Amino acid sequence: MSKRKKKMGRPPKPAGEKYARTVCLKVREAERRMLRAEARRLGIS
Repeated sequence: MSKRKKKMGRPPKPAGEKYARTVCLKVREAERRMLRAEARRLGIS
């Protein structure tokens, strides 16, 4: 568990693909949340 936590910041090359995929998912989720918040704000105002 501790070993994995250490590598979270900058993963080794073999795990790069998986890491990139997870980051992509997180970014997409954040973007969706931002868009939703903006839409709500526009709808209210």
